[in-house]
Amino acid sequence: CISESVVDAALYWLAHHQEKDGHWDSVKYGGKKVDTANTAFALLAFLGAGHTEKVGEYKDHVKRAVAWLKSKQAPNGLIFDTTDEGTNCGIGYPGAIATLALAEAAGMANIADTRAAAQKAVNYCCDTHQEGAGSEKGGWRYEAQSAGDISVTGWFVMALKSAKIAGLQVNPASFEGALKFLSKVEIKNAENSAYGPASRYCYKSGGIPNCRRGAIGNLIRQFLGERKENLQSSVELFMKDGGVPNWGANGETVDLYYWYYGTLCAFQQGGDLWNRWNDGMKKALIENQCKQGDNEGSWNPVGDWSSEWGRVGQTALGSLCLEVYYRYSRL
Repeated sequence: CISESVVDAALYWLAHHQEKDGHWDSVKYGGKKVDTANTAFALLAFLGAGHTEKVGEYKDHVKRAVAWLKSKQAPNGLIFDTTDEGTNCGIGYPGAIATLALAEAAGMANIADTRAAAQKAVNYCCDTHQEGAGSEKGGWRYEAQSAGDISVTGWFVMALKSAKIAGLQVNPASFEGALKFLSKVEIKNAENSAYGPASRYCYKSGGIPNCRRGAIGNLIRQFLGERKENLQSSVELFMKDGGVPNWGANGETVDLYYWYYGTLCAFQQGGDLWNRWNDGMKKALIENQCKQGDNEGSWNPVGDWSSEWGRVGQTALGSLCLEVYYRYSRL
């Protein structure tokens, strides 16, 4: 399979550019100092291809990445390298993405120490960082107890969903709070389609919707139990707004943040929507992977947000898109 060989090449690049202590240096490869998030992204890429702390060609790389993330865990459970810049991120993005990675690592290898660290991180997500308490819980944002935004909330929901699948304890009120938040940023009946009324999603209540927010909002709905038939028109709408993945002449139309969420969401939806998305996504990523030199197997950091995460994040996210076929089952 061509897409699997492309993932293999990407993992090879990531493995050979990991630091000895287990993390990935974002700045060294064209990004900002966001090592917590990038290390978690890279770890997720290895886990997605079946490499764990116990099995796989890259199990040593996985072990070191997990150990580094655990070494950055604060007493309250937050995982965050305090030397990271935190620009445009605060502690919300990296903390959530690191929790997601540690939860998946815990679920796949079932190592007691990793499970304990993952559970501690999950407790932080639910008990400390999420806006509100009890029945008044809402979303998540950059800092603890801040009014939520859909971008950060998406990562926290994915982390908690993976934690639940891994058999960790997740407070049900956190999922209920996420749904309450989502309803606040939803614009219903935004446009009719062949499938009926559709919804768009805003960054925060009263904000402006876009395709990326639509992909996140619909994925949250999928992960929290909404029937795909009820989401068909809304998924169709964000794909109409943002299009399917397309690299462009020089990478000017790349948006791996949108592609990541759109890939997960379209895959869950299936059918013609997925076929159209998948065709574009595979073409964009397979044809534009670096083919030679030290960058062989990676993707150039071009397009929206790539200057944040650099080559490491770009390569990890590209891999995660191409791993969707076997990383997640259809709900």
